[in-house]
Amino acid sequence: MRVRASALMLAPLVALALAPSAAQADDAPSPYKATVSATQIANMKSDGYDVQEAGANGDSGAQEIQFVADGKQAAALEADGIDLTALAIEKPVAKSAALGDSPNPFFNVYRSYMEPGGIADEMKALAAANPDVMKLEQYGTSTLGKPLYTIKMTANARNVADGARPAILFSAVNHAREWIAAEMGRRLPIWFAEHKNDPEIARLISDRELWFVPIQNPDGYDFTFTCGLGAAQVPCDYRVRTADDNRFWRKTLRDNNANGIYGDNQDGVDPNRNYPAKRGIDEEGASNSFNSETYRGPYALSEPEDLGIRVTKACRGVEDEPVLIAGDHTLVRGGLGTAYDGQEAILDPASPCGSAPLTADDTGGHAVQPQEGGVSLGNVVEAAPGG
Repeated sequence: MRVRASALMLAPLVALALAPSAAQADDAPSPYKATVSATQIANMKSDGYDVQEAGANGDSGAQEIQFVADGKQAAALEADGIDLTALAIEKPVAKSAALGDSPNPFFNVYRSYMEPGGIADEMKALAAANPDVMKLEQYGTSTLGKPLYTIKMTANARNVADGARPAILFSAVNHAREWIAAEMGRRLPIWFAEHKNDPEIARLISDRELWFVPIQNPDGYDFTFTCGLGAAQVPCDYRVRTADDNRFWRKTLRDNNANGIYGDNQDGVDPNRNYPAKRGIDEEGASNSFNSETYRGPYALSEPEDLGIRVTKACRGVEDEPVLIAGDHTLVRGGLGTAYDGQEAILDPASPCGSAPLTADDTGGHAVQPQEGGVSLGNVVEAAPGG
């Protein structure tokens, strides 16, 4: 194979656009860059690569992209005439309080969702410290049983009914490996709490609800802080243990092949392709293959992480009026080490929230059951079971 070594270091803040599967152990996924033609970009897109996140810009000429592939995928790309350059993983940095306050034993800044002192605990502490304007709520439970937490921020938050005011939803980490998006997601409510008495912020929250979901995909996100699978899965530093790290995992942890092991190369659903709007109209940008990193799932809203968001008042707003959504992603833009953060748009039918109550048509006939938790739920139509 014609893979060349590169002196460039893979920036830890960049969540690279992944190839269609995430292998393990003797064939762990690795980051690459390549200069490709428009035709090769089109072929990669057909094969299930998220070429937009890889940095493809739609130009007709040659362009450089950055992505992750396992050994088999890299070999297939080489066979198609794409010359790959392997990107080295950055070296570990010793733990230092001067460099960050992460409770994680391996990283100074980054932290997982469920570890002691992690993002879930941080959300609890933040809401408890600001009872006048914040309320922590659980809007569902993940595939692996983790609580899906959100913070509602508004004046008199604990006495004003959810959905009583127009809503703004800030969410992050649909895609598990996007660690810089996690930092954006967790720091934003902290900033708002620190500035709650500023005149502009006080005015904003006097008649608006700000909802914060720092980690929308906690199963997948926590998985990226580990190495190994099944009983052999342990927390690790992916910069040191590179043979079987899970750092480049993108999807949820749905056990697609029902083998009892979560995170093998047949598992997971791309939560950003799991919404009802325009589902399955073609194979561009989403796939029906288990091992594709853009696998759309067995039916719309099959993932409890997406269903939970879809049915909350945070999404539905006042009397189902549109809300503003700001969704943080981490994309490669402008070369290695440059992160582009976020997509921001007024609610439309293709957004995570959608624009109308759920129907049986939205979910392929599968029942839509509101999950247990503290959030008041919007209008939900229970579809007929089966399908």
